[in-house]
Amino acid sequence: MNPIRPLVSARLRPRFATLLGAMLVLCCLLTAFFLTVGEETAQAAPDGVPDGVPAVASDAGPDLTVEISLDPPVPADGQEVNITFVVRNKGTSTTGGGFTAYLYVDPGDRPPTPSTLGRPFGFAALAAGASAQGERTQTISGKGCNHVIYVWVDRDNQIAEDNETNNLIALPFCVGVECEVDSYENDNQCSAAKWLLESGAEARSFCHPTDRNLADEDWIKFTALTEVTYTLATSNLGQHAAPRIALRSACGGVEVASGLTTLAWQPVAGVYYARTTTAAASRGRCPLP
Repeated sequence: MNPIRPLVSARLRPRFATLLGAMLVLCCLLTAFFLTVGEETAQAAPDGVPDGVPAVASDAGPDLTVEISLDPPVPADGQEVNITFVVRNKGTSTTGGGFTAYLYVDPGDRPPTPSTLGRPFGFAALAAGASAQGERTQTISGKGCNHVIYVWVDRDNQIAEDNETNNLIALPFCVGVECEVDSYENDNQCSAAKWLLESGAEARSFCHPTDRNLADEDWIKFTALTEVTYTLATSNLGQHAAPRIALRSACGGVEVASGLTTLAWQPVAGVYYARTTTAAASRGRCPLP
């Protein structure tokens, strides 16, 4: 099947053409995938910074953040799970002293407040770039996707940080549910990529065709024109959506562009291959909303 090439109005130069292209709806970690062609807009430089000169953010001092993982990622109802979290100092200097991180599993307050009951974990001082780990086993009950784990590192402000916005991290997860394999599988390899058709909609799921505990990925392909800025964007996200997009000009080739929910690039004319995946924390089984 040949792809449908984008149509460009004769009244507009190709570089500034606008096209509402094909739409790929990724259900179960639900994502609608739009291919659009549009005019680039310049971003103004911050006040006091000359055009063309990137602004340099200040990241002096310690900067604590945290990553959470769950094993198994989608437990059965009443199953015991292992919760692991890694605290990292992403700053440029040591914390200079110890601090406390709090773990919350399905708390009454979402997100938790300083008065919300959580399980404390004490940590010694962390050097710049260093990390430390906390772990707990717990039985999770209640089918559905309304479950969430929070870790709040340095909740009590024991460490002076320039960035206090990345101390509280959440991991939503589902219990006792499974995804449904979509009708486009098996498309887990570039060589099996399906054509993304103009003005069409495809319902897809990030559900591995043979093992629902494994991460799934979907490949699509489409034709692009030169001198046009293309934007690939995700929308209509499901409850636990965490889409990642990577673009290649050939199977086995290097990535030419990548992004989390959107990416924009100006290609040479040809066929392009897009790989869509989910974030590591969202891998495995997932429900269809």
